[in-house]
Amino acid sequence: MFERLKAYKEEFGTFTVKRDYADHVLHAWYIKQKLLYKHPELKMPQEHIDKLTAVGFYFGDGHKLREELIVQEWLELLKDAIANNEKIVQNQSYTYKGKKLGTWLIGISQANKKGKKLDIRKRIEETGFDYANTSRTVENVIARLIEDLYKAENPNKLDWRTRFFKHIKKKEKLDDKTIKDIEFAWEFHFHEKPVWGKMHPGTVDRTAEWKAYRKSEGRWFPITLTNGEPIKLHHWVKRKRESPRQMNRIKGKFTEHELNELKEAGFPV
Repeated sequence: MFERLKAYKEEFGTFTVKRDYADHVLHAWYIKQKLLYKHPELKMPQEHIDKLTAVGFYFGDGHKLREELIVQEWLELLKDAIANNEKIVQNQSYTYKGKKLGTWLIGISQANKKGKKLDIRKRIEETGFDYANTSRTVENVIARLIEDLYKAENPNKLDWRTRFFKHIKKKEKLDDKTIKDIEFAWEFHFHEKPVWGKMHPGTVDRTAEWKAYRKSEGRWFPITLTNGEPIKLHHWVKRKRESPRQMNRIKGKFTEHELNELKEAGFPV
């Protein structure tokens, strides 16, 4: 049976035999070793204990061992990131070598607030990692976005503008280096300088102009163009006819009679 256990270790890298493992006899024997070791009256022969211990058999709780191995893997990954001068960030989008290191760090931090996993926090800090200096700052987020932009194939300018500027409230709040990094990356990919602030002014309310057109022409729709005018009103009204949400924004500016006319003209009121 000992040889079968070693074969299991060779295949799966652990002596913890899973409950659903095909060899049920081996699993039962594995459990028996733990029970005998902890039994208050029955005594396992010392030579048997030595034989199992020599190959790395763990007599304690296998789940705790697995948890410890997982923690150790994360700590080793964190040490590697620090050694490589990686800019480590505490957020769910931060990954290092394909692993969600940022998510793990957040999880430990949240557990600490409940008084849990404080020992792991201490081990993290012993690696040289400082939670206080790796929070989710705008600069950290932008740095990660810039890195992702360089990796992107055929990036869509509008999509990337949305991704960048949802994190930027005011350009003045960014440091000079971050601004230069954004502008350089943007020009590199899109061959133009980024537009800071709103790209387009807010939508103009043309309700009064529309009502004047109705009074003059005797209809709400269509808006007839003469020498290209009134082109802005034409597009504005067309959007209202196609979008219930946009039409709903201005419904309160019409009388009941006007709303009935608009409904007959095909507007979603």
